[in-house]
Amino acid sequence: MHHTMKRILISPSSEKPFPTVFMWLMTSYVAFLINEEYKHYIEKRVNFLMKDTIFIHPQQNYSIMVEGIPQHLRSDRALYEFFDKIFPGKVHSTCTVLNVDDLEIAYDNRTMIRNRLEKAIAYEMAMRRRPIHVFGRGMQAFAGIETMKSYGSAPTWTGLNLSDLSREPNWGERVDSISYYERELERANIQVKTLQQEKITFANANNSFNIEKSYVAQVMDRVAESIKADLSGEEDQAIESQERPNKSFSCIKLITKFGFDFLFVSVKYFYGHMDLKAEKEVAATPVSSNAFVTFTDLASATCASSAPLCSDDIAVSVAPEPRDV
Repeated sequence: MHHTMKRILISPSSEKPFPTVFMWLMTSYVAFLINEEYKHYIEKRVNFLMKDTIFIHPQQNYSIMVEGIPQHLRSDRALYEFFDKIFPGKVHSTCTVLNVDDLEIAYDNRTMIRNRLEKAIAYEMAMRRRPIHVFGRGMQAFAGIETMKSYGSAPTWTGLNLSDLSREPNWGERVDSISYYERELERANIQVKTLQQEKITFANANNSFNIEKSYVAQVMDRVAESIKADLSGEEDQAIESQERPNKSFSCIKLITKFGFDFLFVSVKYFYGHMDLKAEKEVAATPVSSNAFVTFTDLASATCASSAPLCSDDIAVSVAPEPRDV
């Protein structure tokens, strides 16, 4: 009970200044540190806003990220022509994002094999003997790090002779870890390289032709254009520019007059999201509905990221930093 506030209050007056002075000194020191940290933060913040940084690519400032792209625009050429019509001569390049789930799985598998090979080599350098593991037996992992367990018996699969290279190890067979993972890493490299070439070939072939809109999408676009023309007072001019007979669009005009225009917008919204849902869960198409567009000036990039581009459900935003993608 000698270090409580009650003790300080009832103690002689000669003992009161010491705790008070200590608290004042501690508070002053903490305030000094906070003030210095604020000065350091302001300096770094000003340098970040005023000067170019080496870890941020300048192309990010001129690029936008486009999400929810319809099927007929899911190619670099089609997307480039679409934005070039809106911003003539201001588009530098476009890049559609591919669905590379199989490539990501192969890359993760190669990374796992590489880590195991590095661990086996480190084990040999530390223990002065080659590590041996049992084929088919899983490795224990703690906090995402696999443990390295070596068996003392001589391996029956060494990977150094033709008989071992021409066959796969049997389940439960003792194998030389370094030889085994070297062979598996070579196979994984070939698999990753093959998948990369397939994706590049597909991307180049996808840009060689234009994907036409489906019939339902064309009907929905015509309905949306008719509603927009009706609301802007230019319906007659919009109807004459269509290829279909005027009679079919007069029915649409009659329906919109009764206030059913929201029904067409709802159906189009549902159709667009149903298309994206089918792409993610059923179709798994190689080309995704996302892309990046780079402009030649900041004004076009700012305008494209803030202004509505078309009637389709396309979401446009400023491109994130490459490290965040």
